[in-house]
Amino acid sequence: MVVAGGLISVVVGCGGGGTPGASPTATQRAAFEKDEAKPTASGPTSAPGSETPRPTPPPHLLSFDFIDAANGWLAFGNSLSTTIMGTSDASHSWVELSQTRAEVRSLDFISGSEGWMQSGGGLYSTMDGGRTWQVINSADLPENARIQFVDSAHGWAVASFRDAPTPRALGDSRLLASSDGGVTWTNVETPCGQSFALGATLLDAASGWLACGGQPAGAMEPKGLYHTADAGQHWAPVSCACFGPDTHGVPNRMPWSGYLSDISFLDETHGWMDATRGVLKSTDDGGLSWKPLRNGLDCGDEFTSDAQLLSAEIGYVIAFRCGDLSNLLLSTPDGGVTWSRLYPAPLIENCSTPELRSKQTLDVCGDSPHQ
Repeated sequence: MVVAGGLISVVVGCGGGGTPGASPTATQRAAFEKDEAKPTASGPTSAPGSETPRPTPPPHLLSFDFIDAANGWLAFGNSLSTTIMGTSDASHSWVELSQTRAEVRSLDFISGSEGWMQSGGGLYSTMDGGRTWQVINSADLPENARIQFVDSAHGWAVASFRDAPTPRALGDSRLLASSDGGVTWTNVETPCGQSFALGATLLDAASGWLACGGQPAGAMEPKGLYHTADAGQHWAPVSCACFGPDTHGVPNRMPWSGYLSDISFLDETHGWMDATRGVLKSTDDGGLSWKPLRNGLDCGDEFTSDAQLLSAEIGYVIAFRCGDLSNLLLSTPDGGVTWSRLYPAPLIENCSTPELRSKQTLDVCGDSPHQ
């Protein structure tokens, strides 16, 4: 089991990446066997004569991050273990880099070598492209926190009440900031109040965006969007989806549909907002107006998470497959007009053509063996 201050050992290392850092001392290293940690649908095998283990949740795509169109990482696993995989050829192939005995909630890289991951075991950093990981904070961040860094020092972490693994007090959604690479974190005051969900994007050390999700009603939810230019000391309201007449003087033009999952802003103009029971939305005017981006996996509602923009045209999102709990990593090269599946297994066909949209659920995006 990985211990505080320990290093996640290298299991398989191939492909590109940064230069490995200095090896840790023996007391810092905590190793485990690959077969013990590999995510499987059945979980680790019990020793003869031991009691039957409880069913293990099936592994699935947990998180991902891209630094450009060619280089990216993803976490695939369950509550027992996670495999970190990497690609350097735009997802045509994936290489297994490392494994950890915990469920990874978030991945974030700022270069081909330097990155962070947040898991049930704490916050880890890597200086060799994800092959080895060193724990840097095991206590200050909620288990379900999503992390984002803009440089080696400055980062944000978002923890949403709605995403908590166990029931928590309403209003426990939090935004935290670090200025020392994740070693320490402080709470950032937000205007969200008793919020069910938060989404945030840090553009640089000072400027960023914040979205708040309130009490749901049916498939709708009040929301608010804010901007900061001083690292969260002050927040300027931008737009809202307000149930009442009081809009605080901002446009009431945010999407009502869906439960806020997260936001991803590229700059002061372009952004995405993803939601449960709501279509992925985009803005090109700094959040004053939004339009839907259909990904081709329509089932009445679309379920998306972890949206990421690399440019005004290139973006990624995790989408849940229709009628099932598995999920897919999708990408768009044209601002959400068309989508392709990157993981599991690259897909030749496009997921947004009229032909695929009209097919039955089992045939969506080429999944049917009869195609």
